[in-house]
Amino acid sequence: MTNVESDYTHLMYAVDGKALSQFLKSISALVNNCRLTLNVDGSWLVCQADTAKTTLIRAELSNEDCINLLTPLEHTVTIGLADIGRFKPIIAKIGKFSSVIVEFKKEETHQVVRFMIGLMKFSFTTNDYVTVPKSHKVPDICPSDTFTVAGVHFKEHMKRVMKYTCTDLWYHDRQLTLISRNIDEDETNSSKYTVEVVGGSEDFRSNLGMTFLKPVVKSLPNTDVTLYLGNDMNVAFKIETPKGSSMMYYIAPRIECKRC
Repeated sequence: MTNVESDYTHLMYAVDGKALSQFLKSISALVNNCRLTLNVDGSWLVCQADTAKTTLIRAELSNEDCINLLTPLEHTVTIGLADIGRFKPIIAKIGKFSSVIVEFKKEETHQVVRFMIGLMKFSFTTNDYVTVPKSHKVPDICPSDTFTVAGVHFKEHMKRVMKYTCTDLWYHDRQLTLISRNIDEDETNSSKYTVEVVGGSEDFRSNLGMTFLKPVVKSLPNTDVTLYLGNDMNVAFKIETPKGSSMMYYIAPRIECKRC
């Protein structure tokens, strides 16, 4: 945990509401404190792991159709955001607007993050020096295969199987099969789901501990989800919105199931 000094005075952005809503929803589902990097080209980046360091999210707003910097910025700025959970009540409101003005303002003893949504204004105050974890390096997952599945169906299935402790993933002949079950139980007490996928070239089998997936499933949109999977390796989920935002979840290669 380190202190973040935010070297800026006043910054304003116009951000697509749906993209910003998904950006905040994805981050707040996994972490409560993070470092937000504001780049000279106007893009935003968060690369943060949860407290247990089992899942890492890389969230980015980068497309000009998605975000525009309204004030000059001559160098990269890193802002420490604490207690992101405070944003949750307005995330749904943000998603209903085509454009949201976001303001970062540095005062003498604190900083203000302000969301201007239509005629509404929501301000959040935090200390000038915010104690947050360091940003994390994105791992090299070296996937053996990549698949794209329809997000709405994948999300609904994963919600139904959150009661189980692990999921086997099997790929064969353009079909991805997920078998969710509890530790030390066979497939007679399980939930099976098979979906057609785009991509994939080789048969494989992998597995996931459901504990690590819960925050990811909570924030999945209804857009397509790309899965980077392989035998005995990290698993990653990539979500892209039409307006140019992207979220990448990296699940640690640590299996909590004994037999899956």
